[in-house]
Amino acid sequence: MSAYVLYKTLCGEGHSKSINSVAFSPCGRYLAGGADDLCLIIWNIHNGFPLYRFTFESAVRTVIWHPVIKDTVISGCDNGALCRMKDFSARDFSLKDINLGVKGAIHCLHYDTKARFLAIAIGHQVHVARERDGGQSTRLHQPLVII
Repeated sequence: MSAYVLYKTLCGEGHSKSINSVAFSPCGRYLAGGADDLCLIIWNIHNGFPLYRFTFESAVRTVIWHPVIKDTVISGCDNGALCRMKDFSARDFSLKDINLGVKGAIHCLHYDTKARFLAIAIGHQVHVARERDGGQSTRLHQPLVII
């Protein structure tokens, strides 16, 4: 017997190329997906329909939901763009670039809620940024080199 049973397949009006990353929202109602079609899509997990579609200049490699700031997604792209999207409504939506002073394809992201650190894997390095009050990030140290 399988440990998982299919609940829903999200496809209609979804991505047109390979999906690279998916992440559930902390509330469990939404799923964000980034893909080679240059799009980040946020789906309603219960009805299976896309709610929002954001188009970038390059493939979206990784996506995470911010575990502390409500309705906030952080995405990393092949061209090194690192963005934070917040409050998905026509009135309150904001998109902010996170500038670390380095460029390269962003392969994965992880957020530590206790220290408010964002780990960003770029090539063979991991850059660690601390979130300041107001949700801005600042690079902490020289990159950690994976050996």
